Amino acid sequence: MTNNPFDTSVPISPANLAHAVAMIKHYGDVRWGTSDTSDDGTAFDMHDLQNRIDHDGVTNTSQFLIDALKAGTLKPEAFSIRQLAECFLPDGLAHVNVIQTLNTETTEPLISVLGAIVEAKVKEAFTHKDFVLAGLVSTIPSHPQGEKMDPFPFIEDFNGTVIDKDNPNKLALFDSYVDTPAVTHRGLSLAITKEMLLQDQTHLLLQHAAKVGFAFGISKEQQIIIEVTKATSATFTFSLNGQLEDFYYSVENFSAPWGNRMSEPISIESISAARKQICNNLRGLLLPEHYDIVTTTRNDYLDDDTIKQIDGLSDVRLYQSVLLTNNLLPIHYNMRNDWYIGDFSRAFAYMESHGITLNKSDVHVDTSHAACFDIFEAGAAAAINPFYVVRCNS
Repeated sequence: MTNNPFDTSVPISPANLAHAVAMIKHYGDVRWGTSDTSDDGTAFDMHDLQNRIDHDGVTNTSQFLIDALKAGTLKPEAFSIRQLAECFLPDGLAHVNVIQTLNTETTEPLISVLGAIVEAKVKEAFTHKDFVLAGLVSTIPSHPQGEKMDPFPFIEDFNGTVIDKDNPNKLALFDSYVDTPAVTHRGLSLAITKEMLLQDQTHLLLQHAAKVGFAFGISKEQQIIIEVTKATSATFTFSLNGQLEDFYYSVENFSAPWGNRMSEPISIESISAARKQICNNLRGLLLPEHYDIVTTTRNDYLDDDTIKQIDGLSDVRLYQSVLLTNNLLPIHYNMRNDWYIGDFSRAFAYMESHGITLNKSDVHVDTSHAACFDIFEAGAAAAINPFYVVRCNS
């Protein structure tokens, strides 16, 4: 027998027939997973859906599609919600108008796939590349009431030497600690109407889901921007050892516990000076105002190529938040010339109680709805370590 599983030159025998059936089933599964989809997961033959339902059953097919959406091997754009209703409901579209009278066992496969489509699109919009700081800071699981974090990156006066190897020096936990804030909760409800199913308004549904995800993403980005820049209030939010502290202390303030604020316009020289204030490689340069063209004190352009000429800063990139450039977040007047540099993933975090969560809702369903989903997200931005970022202003 040749290496080609579909070679028709092999003689018919029970063994070869069993092998061929196994290969067809295997490659059929692959076809439904990845090989018949394009690289972006949008090529999907909805006409084969009924054949798979007939072969594997409604429940197994529904779970297969849900798993493929979660894994990203199928994208929300691959589906037709009308065809899903035709295939998953016993009497097809005739059952759409009476879907609320059907028992849960009958409607659950369709509703579950629709929910997975909505959830995938919401998450895609929530993690959009335009949300700069959301991808720049760490995301840390958090208790809803907040966490205690160790703010300092090293153990002072440590040489590792012990007199008795059975009695090593003990690390005193929470000698210093940072309290992160309690998380805040956000939620929106999204309904799929019967009209959307009957008229195959798949694109409209995906637009609504993307709008929900983008709204959550804007909220998250705004929280982080406010925490990084302290843009909206003079109130201290950095809680160190139970006391609220200013996160940014001037480097000229020698009595301050740390110095990470400089009065310097952005320039190659001030970038180098800021680097000396933090104990790690620089990972990001945040320009929160309208820096379409960033100029130095010498009136020449400070672009990516110029930054890469600075010794040891080859991995630094310029970050501009779409929220700031599009005026979606009010900017404090003192921030007009501020800029920030450092390792934002160590200095700040988004404390996440839970990410995007979707639940089927029966509360908001009215007679025009085929299904309704409640979508939630909970988290809070937190400053956790002042030793990894410098704020500068001219």
